[in-house]
Amino acid sequence: MAIQLDCPACFKTLRVADAAMGTVIACPKCQAKMRVPRVAIPAATAGSGFEPDPSPMFAAPPASGEASPFFAADDDDGPGPQVNPHAVLAKRNQRRMSRGWIGMILAFALATIGVTGTWWWSNRQNVVRTADAAVIANATLSKDLNAGDVNVTSADWRAMTTSLELNPVELTEAKMKVRFGSAADRLQLSLTPTSERMLVAVPTSAIAELQDPATVAALQEAWKSALSHSVGQMSKSIQEAVAAGVPARLGSYGDVVGMEGLAGPKGYHFHAAVGTTAYPCVFEDANRQLYFLVPPGTQSLAVIPRDIGARNALPEKMRITATVK
Repeated sequence: MAIQLDCPACFKTLRVADAAMGTVIACPKCQAKMRVPRVAIPAATAGSGFEPDPSPMFAAPPASGEASPFFAADDDDGPGPQVNPHAVLAKRNQRRMSRGWIGMILAFALATIGVTGTWWWSNRQNVVRTADAAVIANATLSKDLNAGDVNVTSADWRAMTTSLELNPVELTEAKMKVRFGSAADRLQLSLTPTSERMLVAVPTSAIAELQDPATVAALQEAWKSALSHSVGQMSKSIQEAVAAGVPARLGSYGDVVGMEGLAGPKGYHFHAAVGTTAYPCVFEDANRQLYFLVPPGTQSLAVIPRDIGARNALPEKMRITATVK
């Protein structure tokens, strides 16, 4: 016959043989020790397959002054640990809270790493430099372009240079004078500032990022693509004027051919910010200085990349802070 009882610590229902009555056993779940109570077994059921209900209503309570059958001392096994169910529940909740805190800490750490990584990557793209800008007084900027500098047909190039060699075109604006001419099949460009603008030169030779061969090649390709389109359009306008027997009107090409041609591959990609106004680069000399036409009296300017769409080849946050000396 088997005796059924509940562990007072974890409430697991145990079944033991009747021969274990009066002995100390350990709960297989929580290892709490308890003594199997002695219960009366009716003679009618002894040896039969009938098992009486082991609930407390069939077991007489211990007499007054008699030790409880549970957690009783045992000479062989020693006293079992006193397990408090509330303490077990508290420990379980504490473990859950600890796991929750660990999860929050890990989430915070991952978020911090993400923000730090983004900040590091963003700042890795920053190229911030300082420079001294020099005022260039009474200067005329000039440059010659040959057919290899642009991608236009030889017929369009020859028609343009032939016409400009015979009839140079001069454009006068409030800020500058631009001249288109030609000699020896070369397009000659020149620019002279007016009194409404001050010409300043900003050195860039110390900026390693601008000397990288891959960057230089990308700047060259973007400049050549833009200038080729403008020169091709200007050649068409000249040919139409020649065919009509009238002077060529090239006022709309003073910026896109005159200034961008003079600015060169590097200067094409930059403008100078003075306050909230941007002024395009108009020239790059042999010493890698970039020239800008800014208002007279300008004391400082920020040289930053132009937004030229898909042809951008410079870090977006590149900046040269120049002080006019």
